[in-house]
Amino acid sequence: MRELDWQVFRELESLSQRMQALLESALLAPSSLASSTSAYPPVDVYESEEAVFVEAELPGIAVQDLQVALENEKLLIAGALGSETSKGEETLLRMERPRGRFRRLIPLPSPVTPPFEATLSRGLLVVRLPKARGSARNIPVAREGA
Repeated sequence: MRELDWQVFRELESLSQRMQALLESALLAPSSLASSTSAYPPVDVYESEEAVFVEAELPGIAVQDLQVALENEKLLIAGALGSETSKGEETLLRMERPRGRFRRLIPLPSPVTPPFEATLSRGLLVVRLPKARGSARNIPVAREGA
């Protein structure tokens, strides 16, 4: 019984050490879009009776570095954020702002149809996608043997 208690204690200690190492590596490693576990860019999706709206936070991106398209009934937001990390003779001590290429597909709650509108202002992308009329697709059910 006593040996079992020590085994449990050793396992808990080992788990604690692994968790500590994981947290330290996550906090000290420079962030990048490629290694990020959260989706980028962060978005809000909402709808009215007439349209679906997608808002995405994209601070520091230029319009020419941004692609917005429909792909398989999903909204694609892709582009590249500045990759400049060199600050001349200065030494980079911390890098938390995302850099590099990103690509995100956002599922839409309803079928949409042109004309689509997208604006980028002060780092906020707003996309308006009009809903397709008659998007409900009821399938009549026939009675067997009738």
